[in-house]
Amino acid sequence: MYFVLSYFRGVRTHPGGVKAISTCPTELSKLLILYEKGSIVLWNLQTKEVERFISDHPARCFAWHHDGRQFMCGTADGCLLVWNIRKPGEYIQKLQPHGQKCNSINQVDWRHSADGEQLIIFGGGMSQEDGVFSSLTIMRASKSITVLELDHPLITFTPLNSSPYSSVSQQPSSVAVLMKNDLLVIDLTIPGYPCHENVTPMDIHESRVRCICYFSNCPLDLLGALALVGSKQRRQGFSDKPWPITGGSGRDCAMGHQELLLTGHEDGSIKFWQASGEHLQILYKLKSGRHFERNDGLESHEASHAVTMIELCLDSRLLLVAAQSGQLTLFRFVKTENAHEITVINIPSTFSFLSGNVESNKTSPKRELRRQGTAISVESNSTDTSEGSTNDGYFPLKVKGGVLRRLAGYQPDLVCMVPWRNASQPETITAVALNSAYGIIALGTSSSLTLIDLVQYIIICSWSLADLYMQQHSTPILLSQNSNSSQYDVCISIFLEFWFEVPG
Repeated sequence: MYFVLSYFRGVRTHPGGVKAISTCPTELSKLLILYEKGSIVLWNLQTKEVERFISDHPARCFAWHHDGRQFMCGTADGCLLVWNIRKPGEYIQKLQPHGQKCNSINQVDWRHSADGEQLIIFGGGMSQEDGVFSSLTIMRASKSITVLELDHPLITFTPLNSSPYSSVSQQPSSVAVLMKNDLLVIDLTIPGYPCHENVTPMDIHESRVRCICYFSNCPLDLLGALALVGSKQRRQGFSDKPWPITGGSGRDCAMGHQELLLTGHEDGSIKFWQASGEHLQILYKLKSGRHFERNDGLESHEASHAVTMIELCLDSRLLLVAAQSGQLTLFRFVKTENAHEITVINIPSTFSFLSGNVESNKTSPKRELRRQGTAISVESNSTDTSEGSTNDGYFPLKVKGGVLRRLAGYQPDLVCMVPWRNASQPETITAVALNSAYGIIALGTSSSLTLIDLVQYIIICSWSLADLYMQQHSTPILLSQNSNSSQYDVCISIFLEFWFEVPG
């Protein structure tokens, strides 16, 4: 109360609320106080004296020198002012790191090494011409200035010092940066300031999550295999030093089983997470759109690799991924590098006969399984049916042809392409199912249902929506003459018997 009364005797307006307060490193009886309207006051608890530090522009942050005789403040116009506490009337040094007409500096830290080299780190203060974006600036005594652009809004940062005492000279080895959606630790000892790789990453929403797949009792051998291939995915641009933050103890698996979580993202990536502990641990990351050719002429909304559905068989380790643009990819898990060619199957279009004659044979109660002599199977090097407009529809994407070498892990083996009506009317996949025991994939769209053989890479049969609901004359069901095994006949017979005998 005494300090408040003493302060208001010398000012005409209220300074606002207290924004920051810090004790002097060498004299704990001195408090440096920053008010909301930008004024800085040094209050001596012993002598009850008040010193005011007034600048042309309001102060937004401050940091002590380790000797306790100076401090630095960041102002609203992007300047750094150095003050001597014994000369409050005028600052002794003014720095303009990014020139004139800059945004305000919201946080600053001032450190010195044992040989006197200073290190200044501050957030904000960029030129107004560059716009408003989150950044962190690192200045050294050699006049080198490095600006790090952040992906998320900056909340706060703190240097990681070797000593907990603020009254001694220090040269931090790293700086921890807390952002709105992430945590970074930047290595200050390596040129370019790379980041330390986070041991507990929190980037599950790095790209928007479109679908998830959860397994409560995952085999240990699968988790080990995913962790092994995931450890070989060395991320570029990270520091080779270990994570500098220590402390705490991890909780062991609370359940008696291993949990696995798969997340499909908007950018086409699939992340495998171990969910058994108290936090999600990334095991492996798969980019499901790498086996498609890039076409910069396509609009972003026209061809998308966003993952919409995921099916994983824990026994066979087969992974089925459906994407937004009508592409379905089967991945096989391979422990070593492999080189092979991807098989492409174009799903027959159904909208051509859906818009045809609807008056023909509506009341026929009998369904006949018609065999077709030629299986519909297109290799990836057939460019005339992988991209562009054909009689069977429009295909916006094309699979990379030829034999390509791929790293260990999940490798694409089969791609099924669903044709679009035209370039502006996509045909999306609405349902998928995988049966590795029978070697069959079921693919459903808004107008058709198709069964695909995983052994011979051919279409077993395909129905239109009118066939399934008996609204129209039955179209031919496609079945390869090469399928002489009775396994397929039994499978199709059971499916047809179940489908057409269901009431309603």
